[in-house]
Amino acid sequence: MLFKKNLVLNHVDVSSQKDLFELAASKLLMEGFVKPTYLQGLEEREAKFPTGLKTKTVDVAIPHCDPHYVSEDGVLVVRPIKPVVFKEMVNPTNDVQSRLIFFICSTGGKEQLSSLRQMMSLFKDGAFLTSLYEAEDMTPLLFNRRG
Repeated sequence: MLFKKNLVLNHVDVSSQKDLFELAASKLLMEGFVKPTYLQGLEEREAKFPTGLKTKTVDVAIPHCDPHYVSEDGVLVVRPIKPVVFKEMVNPTNDVQSRLIFFICSTGGKEQLSSLRQMMSLFKDGAFLTSLYEAEDMTPLLFNRRG
């Protein structure tokens, strides 16, 4: 999977999706994963195609945008202090209180489909999502997970 140790943010204090997106875009730009236009692309895509996902344990979101905004493949994992509201992917009239957010950066290469499959498998593992959400630091769990 495309997790990177420099792309894990624990206990992030944001008050809105807009604040979260600005923080994520800044971090990803600073680390060289996205282009300066990424924030605009992210906001536009989220408005058209919401990314909130309800799971059996911890609701998540998988914001992403078109590959031309991305410089390098990776996933920024953010755990905000308070849930951030996203519109539900399946039914955009519903709100999802997302407690874990996975910003997927993909240049559109062959590994994109494989990474998305792995991510969806992770979201089906309720015990893992709960452990990730409750951990003081998510990093060891993300990099020691098997399967």
